[in-house]
Amino acid sequence: MKLRYPAGRQAFGEARLNWAKDDIVAFLVGANYRVSETHRAVADLKAVVHGPVAVENRTITDGFARCNRIRFPGVKGEAKAHAVVIAKRGGVLVAYSDEVANFPVQPNGGDIDVKFEPFIFRL
Repeated sequence: MKLRYPAGRQAFGEARLNWAKDDIVAFLVGANYRVSETHRAVADLKAVVHGPVAVENRTITDGFARCNRIRFPGVKGEAKAHAVVIAKRGGVLVAYSDEVANFPVQPNGGDIDVKFEPFIFRL
């Protein structure tokens, strides 16, 4: 499932969120996180397995948001990572996806790399 959070859409529309310039981060979340369109902010995230980590080299071309591979370094713990959530650091939730290659993944202390192909979301 992929979801664009309505709060993130609103922030884009009101120019309170700039994909290319703002500090955008990603979180790994576990199976206990129940994604909801009513979630608005990072504080609404539950079952965070790891993060936040920076989402680097972000671009938008023809309305498609892209970025480099997202690396979650040294992920430890017993909870499997089931999805990725993108957000503005300390702020609004932007996107959720559990359509990630090789997910769910069990942390083992190593890095977990996530690459969204061909894009993260479309505006």
